[in-house]
Amino acid sequence: MHESVGSRIEESGLHLGRANFLIHHFGLAADAETRARKNRSYRELGRLKVVEMPSNPQAHLELGLVELDNFGNLEEALACF
Repeated sequence: MHESVGSRIEESGLHLGRANFLIHHFGLAADAETRARKNRSYRELGRLKVVEMPSNPQAHLELGLVELDNFGNLEEALACF
């Protein structure tokens, strides 16, 4: 999962900074069925997040991006945006 924690960190009175290391992401190296399964999971989690936080614009943005990038569903993405 790629959850954003920046706002929560700042709300706690802490600050964000740059790390002295790199994170390599290999999500796209998976086979097609694994990627498809992950995409379906991301969609379901995104939908649940919107239900739980309907006034959170980040939740709608994330679901819209999943619909557009992973499923090519422009109409659904625009509704989320």
